[in-house]
Amino acid sequence: MKHALLALLLVMVLWGFPLQAGVQSEQIKFTNLSENPTTQEGGATSAAWIDYDGDGDLDLYTAGSFLTLRKSLFRNDNGTLTSVTDNALVTDSFSPTGMSWADYDNDGDLDVFLAGTPSVLYSNDGAGNFVRMNNGDLSLNNSGWSPSWADVDLDGDVDLFITNPSGRNHFLLNSGAPNYELNKLTDIEPVLGRAPFTIGTWTDYDLDGDPDLFIGSGPANGGSARDYFYRNLFVEDGLVAFERIEDEAFSLDARDGQTPNWIDYDNDRDLDLFVTNWGGASGGFANDLYRNDEGVFTKVKMGVLVTDHEVSLSNVWGDFDNDTDLDLFVTNAARGTPSSTNSFYINNGDSTFSRLNISPFVEDQMANWGASAADYDNDGDLDLFVAALRGNERNSLYRNDLPGTNNWIKLQLEGTSSNKSGIGAIVKLLITIDGQEVWQMRQVSSQNGFLSHNSFEMHFGLAQAETVEMIVIEWPSGVINVLEQAPVNQTLVVIENS
Repeated sequence: MKHALLALLLVMVLWGFPLQAGVQSEQIKFTNLSENPTTQEGGATSAAWIDYDGDGDLDLYTAGSFLTLRKSLFRNDNGTLTSVTDNALVTDSFSPTGMSWADYDNDGDLDVFLAGTPSVLYSNDGAGNFVRMNNGDLSLNNSGWSPSWADVDLDGDVDLFITNPSGRNHFLLNSGAPNYELNKLTDIEPVLGRAPFTIGTWTDYDLDGDPDLFIGSGPANGGSARDYFYRNLFVEDGLVAFERIEDEAFSLDARDGQTPNWIDYDNDRDLDLFVTNWGGASGGFANDLYRNDEGVFTKVKMGVLVTDHEVSLSNVWGDFDNDTDLDLFVTNAARGTPSSTNSFYINNGDSTFSRLNISPFVEDQMANWGASAADYDNDGDLDLFVAALRGNERNSLYRNDLPGTNNWIKLQLEGTSSNKSGIGAIVKLLITIDGQEVWQMRQVSSQNGFLSHNSFEMHFGLAQAETVEMIVIEWPSGVINVLEQAPVNQTLVVIENS
């Protein structure tokens, strides 16, 4: 019996099954909803789960790739997704590559910026209808690749950054009420140079109160180069200004950088960095992970996250098994490369990961770029939408079918002094498991999935904890909300200052 048990444990390790407490890997099950309306087409680069019509559930928008003109909007009605065909987001004839949603005019509904040639801002009228905007500098050439919103100058509204892989980047500062005009700044560091810029993400990595900017810059020609990381100087100087970070481990390494994502994968309440590394012209590169230990960054050199060689673009983080730590989904194919399977990594709870070769991920082979995670069916676990690049392939909607033995909680944030969408807010959550305190940390982001982003709804797995002891929300304005003794398995709407 003893030898049989050891053999079983060895097989579990070799196949990538984690041996930690909580929900075990064999209980993780995803179902590809191949008959769902969202999966009947392909030809998309980007996607996002958003509540565009304000009815309390998460809808889906996908943007067509440069291979097609396809754009699709799916309205969610209590878990049933229906294609919307009479909306300007679908009927306007142009082909964007990337998207970023936010309530840029703080009127209580989500608007969207679509980057492409041309780039377009659509304002939501409150009923889910969209109007193309041309005020401020929106009528100028803002063509690009990947947009992202953040409140750079901490004035309560979101500003916009657009990467451009074949020209100069664009930065548009929001004038705020009453007109909310977006006006270009042309003399700040991130828009002065030219490089093959890919994805720009905003995160307050140094936790000084203002969002910093991180831009992947993959040559995509078989070579490598340093990415562009910028420290926001607004808190220090009171000006919209940036300086390039030259002295951190992550800023010195050359790579074929794509999506830089800041997450707290080891639950120590600081933000670690993961960067996907394309390398398609060379058969794929390993991705990069940098562990943050109270402001000191160390490159992680061992483990499947940084030794698997793939052609990687999206990295989507979420607690897919509700066991209190962040797991990872990576898209692994791009235009011009053979189709391949994507990667799903489970967090073992000890700062290591195991790659799970589970159905349906191992069967689905296609060229995927954008991906987005959300609990679209409101059952407490995170589902996945993955966009298929080629028009002759189908998108994938993976429904998460956890057995429900682990608890969860979700937060919907609404800013008052801060921007309405809560973009940039940091949420820290405390529970106790077996007498041990467990903290988790998330930050609301408008770009974290390669031309795509996850739902703004903050999801936390709680394992067997029956009460959330404390939730601390640090808003971009500096306001801090503290909630105590929150019941589990519910969605909380948290309004700043309330």
